[in-house]
Amino acid sequence: MYRTVEIGDKVTIRSWKSMENEWGLDELGDICIPLFFTRNMAYLCKSEAEIVNKRPWLEELTLRGIYYNISPQMLVGEYKVR
Repeated sequence: MYRTVEIGDKVTIRSWKSMENEWGLDELGDICIPLFFTRNMAYLCKSEAEIVNKRPWLEELTLRGIYYNISPQMLVGEYKVR
């Protein structure tokens, strides 16, 4: 069952190994997840942040203090952006 994310929710980014096991790596060693999760983003793994913006038409989220856009597949738990 998916949970709809809301602005103000606190979410946790999955571990690198969890995403790699589910989505695999591309030829550059980045995770092949929607929006891509690059090696430069590895420091974000297991961190918690607040959702400050969401774009349902793109299935992407903006988290407080994080420069990169995040897809719901990168989060611990099962989420949908609506």
